[in-house]
Amino acid sequence: MPDYTASDIRDEYRFPVEELSVRRYAEAAWDANPRYRYSGDTASIAVPPMFGCLAATLAGRSHSLEVLGFDVARSFHGEETILLYAPLIVGTTLTVTDATLRLPDVMGRRGGVMRRARRRSILADERGNVVGVVTRTLLEAADPLVSSVPTGDTRVFDDGLRVRTDPVVPDPIPARCAAPGRSLAEGRFGPITRADFVRYAVASADLTAIHYDENAARSRGYQTTFAMGMLSAALIGHMVTDWFSLDCPWRLSMRFSDQIWPGDVLVVSGEVVSADDEKVTVSSACSSDRGLATTALLEQWLPGATPPGPDDY
Repeated sequence: MPDYTASDIRDEYRFPVEELSVRRYAEAAWDANPRYRYSGDTASIAVPPMFGCLAATLAGRSHSLEVLGFDVARSFHGEETILLYAPLIVGTTLTVTDATLRLPDVMGRRGGVMRRARRRSILADERGNVVGVVTRTLLEAADPLVSSVPTGDTRVFDDGLRVRTDPVVPDPIPARCAAPGRSLAEGRFGPITRADFVRYAVASADLTAIHYDENAARSRGYQTTFAMGMLSAALIGHMVTDWFSLDCPWRLSMRFSDQIWPGDVLVVSGEVVSADDEKVTVSSACSSDRGLATTALLEQWLPGATPPGPDDY
């Protein structure tokens, strides 16, 4: 395990869980479930599963790539893990304790040395109880990142807003009822447009220009704008709450494999890979017609079981 007591950068700050922020995030994740909207009682508003990652994103302002000495033009988000011990509650303020470590360099899949860093954010409630942990791996490639959109791609980059409909899925099942090998209902999202990138940028405060500004994207070697990796994570989180009632501690670990472009139609799938007296494990993926964009592993602990502690990251 990394020793965060010797971290290169440390910080602490406050993160309010606000009704408007929750609603915007749910909309950016294509989730029209009324549980994320105000209905006369703020305490009754649920919080989307990936919302806790926003605390880590905002905490990272002082942990910027520039501070780490990374070249922004060659850097990207590799992995993200969130573990929640208890639901986040609208109207409360989290204390986020943040630490960032430089990791040993590795050889990239396409050659050259890849630099790495890992950031851990511990989320505590107003009583000081740890309610979640978010870890994020940042990578710097050996060469400038370039667009993977094939030359001559004729797909239409539609920026228009659409009426979005959610996948039709059964009610969430208790995790204890999951059986290994069970395929879970797929969710389809798209065609994705630049408007979706803007919507997620506003909801997540990720205002990196290459995701919504054509000129900025082209100046970095891309043919057009593309989605933030965490947009696909938000869609996986959307489906997770359609599959299961997350009434016990759970962890979602994601690896970002490829970019998502305007015009892509995304499919989120899931399958129960194991289930015992302690936890249920689900393998999930977000894919386009190009292949895998993001892979994920969901672990939900059952009542009485003990999940990993914050120091196990």
